[in-house]
Amino acid sequence: MAIDIKKTRRIFQMSNNNGKTIDLIDPNPAMTISEVSEFHSATHPQLLNSSYEETESNGDLLITFKTVAGTKG
Repeated sequence: MAIDIKKTRRIFQMSNNNGKTIDLIDPNPAMTISEVSEFHSATHPQLLNSSYEETESNGDLLITFKTVAGTKG
């Protein structure tokens, strides 16, 4: 009996200001989720103050960044 080892794929997503979901690449599977967030913050600065939620979907790990909307003044 052979054992099939399947590597879990990480899928990163975030919502933009219009509520649309944006898929983000996984730059390196060895990076932590915080490092991935920091990597993508160069083009999506709202990730600097975000949290994340992990769920499993079809054997993949779905990581959704939740941005904190703030107001000035």
